[in-house]
Amino acid sequence: MSISSNKSVVVRQVFAEDLDSELLMIKTAILRYPFVSIDTEFPGTIFKPSKQVIREGNPIINYHYMKLNVDALQIIQLGLSLSDAQLLKCQGIDFEKNKEKGIDSKDFAKKFWDYGLLFNCY
Repeated sequence: MSISSNKSVVVRQVFAEDLDSELLMIKTAILRYPFVSIDTEFPGTIFKPSKQVIREGNPIINYHYMKLNVDALQIIQLGLSLSDAQLLKCQGIDFEKNKEKGIDSKDFAKKFWDYGLLFNCY
């Protein structure tokens, strides 16, 4: 494992030999920082739907293409951001407004697909 950091970000390179110890650290940290954001990076896209399939925007077919790509490619980066409510509030997150006016994740996913952003269709 190798670590590089600035004041608020720690980047850890984890390999098979350190995986268990790193996961234990994350398990412990989640008790203190219960809000978790996850970001994954893959090296590209192998399977792309036709333009007709993209226009139809069927969520089941969309999921199928995404799963095909994830299953065929090796993840190259996993990002975890752990925080608590106080930190998020200090960063400007308004939980009440998000409850009242937030974007439903299904609606966001559909629009993200409809605009062609998922497979760089433009």
